[in-house]
Amino acid sequence: MVAVVVPPRDHVRRSPDQARPQVSGRHGLLAHHAGCLVTLHTIFGTNQGYGIGSRQDHIVAAVSEADRRRWDERHIEASPASGDPGPPSVFASIEDLFPVEGSALEIACGRGELSIWLALRGMDVQGVDVSPVAIEFARELAQRSGVADQCQFEVWDLDRGLPPGPPMDLVVCHMYREPGLDRDLIERLAPRGLLATVSLSEVGGGSGRFRARPGELREAFAELEILADNEGDGVAWLMGRKSG
Repeated sequence: MVAVVVPPRDHVRRSPDQARPQVSGRHGLLAHHAGCLVTLHTIFGTNQGYGIGSRQDHIVAAVSEADRRRWDERHIEASPASGDPGPPSVFASIEDLFPVEGSALEIACGRGELSIWLALRGMDVQGVDVSPVAIEFARELAQRSGVADQCQFEVWDLDRGLPPGPPMDLVVCHMYREPGLDRDLIERLAPRGLLATVSLSEVGGGSGRFRARPGELREAFAELEILADNEGDGVAWLMGRKSG
């Protein structure tokens, strides 16, 4: 028999729809983001499952599967896929900093618009998301955009950490914030590799359990050379380069 201990109320996090609490997983309390501030092509990639610390792997899988189905339903309800491939608006002023060759990894990629934009610029891109429906949309969009041979999309639950693979020239994390992955993101970068990350923020957006506190991204990625960053209007973003 496996006993699951629910944390005290102050340590229980609820998803935006208040369906059920989030409890401690592999990397601590799991992050979730309010959909009202997220563009359609990224909202669905923000929650990667509810992990329960246990040696019984089938228990974790069952809980993640329920969460995966919920995101699948949202993708289906929102079809067809939105917009054209492109970067998030927060990166519009620094598009020239994004590479035009090499390898890229996007976590919580949703329907893949950002990944496919990177491929159209010349990169080879791996995108992962917890939702099989989102991944299918991403594959279809890559095919329509003529970059299917440059894109690899797969279902991956980030409760398990980052997907295995070689160091990347670019790692992108848009509207998904899990501090427990910060070290993994840095280590996944190749020498001189770039990290581009966007999160909801308390700065200009009020307090919230799922918002980065003031200065959090700069603190988390302090060992990188910060090329550009900003926080305000409820959003924080940063682009940094690894030494090498």
